[in-house]
Amino acid sequence: MISAFEENELLDLMSDVELLLKYRNYAAASARLQEIMEEHPDYLPAKEALQEVYRMTGQGKRAQDLEKEVRALSDERAKTQLSPVAKEEYAKIERRQFAEKVDGLIRIIYHGQTLEDTFEATAAEILNLLKADRCLLIFADNARQGLNDLEFCAKDVDSCLNEGTSEMLQHWFRENPSFDSPVVSCSSQRDPGLAQFRELLVSSQVHTMMGYPLIYKSRSVGWLVIQQCVPYYSWSESDLTLFSVACGHLATAFENLRSFTELQDLAFKDSLTGLNNRHFLKERLGVELSNAQRLHYPLSLAILDVDHFKRINDTYGHPAGDIVLRKLGLLLKNNVRKGTVVARWGGEEFLAVFPNMELSIAALIVERFRDKVASAIRVEERVVTISAGLAQVRWDHSSSLEDIQARLIEEADQNLYTAKRDGRNRVHWQPVTPENEALNVPPVPAAQPSPSLSLPF
Repeated sequence: MISAFEENELLDLMSDVELLLKYRNYAAASARLQEIMEEHPDYLPAKEALQEVYRMTGQGKRAQDLEKEVRALSDERAKTQLSPVAKEEYAKIERRQFAEKVDGLIRIIYHGQTLEDTFEATAAEILNLLKADRCLLIFADNARQGLNDLEFCAKDVDSCLNEGTSEMLQHWFRENPSFDSPVVSCSSQRDPGLAQFRELLVSSQVHTMMGYPLIYKSRSVGWLVIQQCVPYYSWSESDLTLFSVACGHLATAFENLRSFTELQDLAFKDSLTGLNNRHFLKERLGVELSNAQRLHYPLSLAILDVDHFKRINDTYGHPAGDIVLRKLGLLLKNNVRKGTVVARWGGEEFLAVFPNMELSIAALIVERFRDKVASAIRVEERVVTISAGLAQVRWDHSSSLEDIQARLIEEADQNLYTAKRDGRNRVHWQPVTPENEALNVPPVPAAQPSPSLSLPF
């Protein structure tokens, strides 16, 4: 409740604002109104004046949010004048509206197919419902598992997610552990608990923050935080409840997505090398062939095989053979151009798909890789080498894509067999010409191990 003295003081301040607006000094008027609202968050004349400033300066989103706040505050005051019966009816309407908001938000949360998509869609809806400007997801260290913190900003709001912001929020979480209700900092730039971060809060225009932990089966996944960049909206108990409900479902949705991703990895990843496996490669190759056929571009394929791999296992043991395969997988993953699909095909064989690439270029890349393997991988004093067979897709409009794929793999495999028969440590392929003349790429003498590439046992 505003006292008579405060009312008189506010009238003087609003008179100053009117003069500033008269002379179109919108920046000064906005700053003065924000100061008034920080001291008196429910002072309607200041809210209405600031709403007009936002309209005049093209800040449509903030003007709309403030209009909702003015309407909500006006409705709240009007409710105090209602009869007991009318208040009860109004409460029923509010409960129904709240349930509809929660239902809509939950549908959005569980609709996403990836963690990033789920966060972005949920954050956009939360900012709309709670009249906020930023939403940040800060992962707990023990749940991060290579994930980066995420941020979603409303239109015309600058990003603030950096190391300084993460440090500030982690400090805020530690100082305000709460699992019953969201933590709220109503005047963040004046919050004594955040005094050491005041410069950061001012530069990021953070006036109000609300955060709540994402808990899944008693384990903290992280924190969800929303921020307001203008000091005009006071979150109600209903808003706090909506935010905490959203956080509970978001934690569950994230863990479901993470579990699904892990299952996908088990289904499509080779456990020894970390590369994609044969099943994934066959599915992906089918897609790449379809794209190549539709867009009329070439596609090349290589099958690579470790020379004398059985001899390595017999001489040095299977653990040594596993190390060779892991190193080869790592080299292959790190030495192919973006867009190339690589996989462990089975045993000591690896397969690489080169979309939109002529066979001669793919052969050059594989030849350089063959040379790199001979320089980088050894078992004690033994140099490890590979052989490779390549092929380029040959279109036959009378055949299905499945048959074309099978022939492509068979041709590459036959060329690998030729490379093995002709002495190993070489690349073999047949140019796509009417004559189909074979071309052998002769082996290059093995170089000494390179320090930068050598992977010691």
